[in-house]
Amino acid sequence: MAQLGCLPVYSTTNIFHTLGLDDPDTIDEVIRASVRALLEPDPEDYGGRKLRALEKDGKTYWAILEPGVLTLLLPEDY
Repeated sequence: MAQLGCLPVYSTTNIFHTLGLDDPDTIDEVIRASVRALLEPDPEDYGGRKLRALEKDGKTYWAILEPGVLTLLLPEDY
C-alpha cells in the first residue's frame, strides 16, 4: 500500500475501503497517526511487536508494528 522509508506499510482491503485509503492525504494522515501512537511506550509491547488501537472517522483500526513491517487493519479483519 505504501512505504515509510524502508518500512513497507500493508493494509487489508477492508480498511483500505472503509477509511478511504485510496486518497493520498488520508493515507498520510493514518500513517502519521499510527507512527505517533507506536512511538509511545506501552507496557503491553512485547518483543519487537507493538499494537495500537486508533480511531478515524468514528471507526477503530489497529496499527501493528513488527520487525520490518507496519500493518493497518480493522479489528474484525484479524
